[in-house]
Amino acid sequence: MTTHVSWRRRGRGCLLAAVAGLAFWLRIGQATESLWLDELHTSWVVADGAQQLVPRATIGNYTPAYFGLVWAVTKCAGASEVCLRLPSVLAGTALVAGVCLVVVRWTASWSAGLLAALLVALDRHCVFYAQEARPYALVQLLGLLHVVVFGCLVYRPHLALRATWIGTGVMLFYLHYTAALLFVAEVAFYGVVRLGGRFPLAGA
Repeated sequence: MTTHVSWRRRGRGCLLAAVAGLAFWLRIGQATESLWLDELHTSWVVADGAQQLVPRATIGNYTPAYFGLVWAVTKCAGASEVCLRLPSVLAGTALVAGVCLVVVRWTASWSAGLLAALLVALDRHCVFYAQEARPYALVQLLGLLHVVVFGCLVYRPHLALRATWIGTGVMLFYLHYTAALLFVAEVAFYGVVRLGGRFPLAGA
């Protein structure tokens, strides 16, 4: 019985790895192509050292948070197209695995988790954001974490979860200002729950 369970776990792990591998392949495939206009802004922001991150990011109506990460990567590995896009590629791939684990946690179904991961891996918007030297793939990944923490906080509130929710929220806002819209959705959800609605989650 133990051996059977172990093989099932390995099989699930292999399937998730295969889906994540597919996601990475789809996202890295165009990483060597020439940068387009918005990506050229990213390249310009990180081109001349950390002291230029804040003023140049501000010109594009961004905060320097995302560009600091890209600058660190290019400082270590060079400012090629692949390196400029690498944070997005990795975030987009991690999003696929994260979605699977979250769905499994909330539904207790590996089939549902793997299907959700496959849908994210193939989704053209997710693929597009993960191929770009822009912050949106990181916003998606951190947004997923923020929602998971919020879901746990609604049902089992305690100080550590509150601190994590606030921390991830601040990071989201400073990755991209429009991420503040996620807070509106969470407040609306919380309002429904407080009024007596029930949204049972297997892992919450």
